[in-house]
Amino acid sequence: MAGKGKPGPAKGTTVKPPTSGGSRLGKPNKMTAKAREVIQELLDGTAPRVQAWLDAVAETDPKGALQSFTALLEFGVPKLARTEISGVDGGEIVTRQILIADDDGK
Repeated sequence: MAGKGKPGPAKGTTVKPPTSGGSRLGKPNKMTAKAREVIQELLDGTAPRVQAWLDAVAETDPKGALQSFTALLEFGVPKLARTEISGVDGGEIVTRQILIADDDGK
């Protein structure tokens, strides 16, 4: 349906990306990279103490120790995002089988 959404650029014109601030798409933010590095160093340095703490909790509350461990695990191994695959406009996925005849025409 025409007229829906924002109008695009006029025909024959080009759109330049913004030049002020920011960085390339897909390039990690420097602060985010530094924060991840610091968190990883912290996790690496405290691992023996965390293990001792989990062992102490497990003596009286094994289920609580497991829950604590799985909660901490997300900081070292992030959860994977779920992905849903669908066809056009959320419909069914359409598959086609194309048969190619060999040199004999079969």
